Amino acid sequence: MSVLAVEAVGLQSLAGVCTLKSAAVAAASATAAPATSFQPSAAAVSAIHTEAGLAGARLSGRLTATATHLTSAAAGYTDHEANSAAVLADLAVTV
Repeated sequence: MSVLAVEAVGLQSLAGVCTLKSAAVAAASATAAPATSFQPSAAAVSAIHTEAGLAGARLSGRLTATATHLTSAAAGYTDHEANSAAVLADLAVTV
């Protein structure tokens, strides 16, 4: 079994990257579709553009959710470390 080293700063940093990437994907997904004309190929391009925009929106949402979970994990990790330090400090006093 391997050991996983976790640091709250690393989790927060990764959350920041996810937030930035989410914004970039959302901005790219929000570009306007080309004007639809009577040509079937233009309609196909418009449909593909719409689907790509929806996929981008879903990806952006997942990145945002991941950033939220990472931020929560970092806070939980920090709280756990503080509680553990307090327990150890109490043990040192009672020994």
